[in-house]
Amino acid sequence: MNYNESKFGIVIFSIAIFIIILDTVKMVSVNIYVVLGIALLLYSVPTVYMAMEKGKRLQIILSTVSFFTGLILLLIKWFDILNPLKIVFPSLLFILGIVFLLLYVENTREKTFLFVGSLVSLLGLITILLNKSLPIIYYADRIVLFVAGYWHLLLIGAGIALIVNRKKQ
Repeated sequence: MNYNESKFGIVIFSIAIFIIILDTVKMVSVNIYVVLGIALLLYSVPTVYMAMEKGKRLQIILSTVSFFTGLILLLIKWFDILNPLKIVFPSLLFILGIVFLLLYVENTREKTFLFVGSLVSLLGLITILLNKSLPIIYYADRIVLFVAGYWHLLLIGAGIALIVNRKKQ
């Protein structure tokens, strides 16, 4: 696979900027956060995959952070979180925890990444549970209902991934 993340990033973010410009001149009506979130997701997924194959740790870290930043932008808009500042600190803890866990997946000999990633992710969960003003149950229910609406697409994607990645004998 010939993948050049800089060219891919330029194309993705150029399209996103073009859509945002169309929104500013009122030719289309989109939400800027949704456009940026989707652009970050589209850029970071293949970049993380290729960085894992090449063993580039900095690229894994930056792509993981950009993925979860895009995901948070989409979640804030899709689930109508009225005060997004309340989820910034727990989100940062989760993102940091996932970065360490991905670094552990990239190099399983370094158990420190596993312990630090698990601990920081657990701290993010505890922070959310201790924050009584954030209705975590309400948002969790909305996320589950959202995923339940698209479970068939997840199954199709998993089936395609299994077919593509099967070992040829």
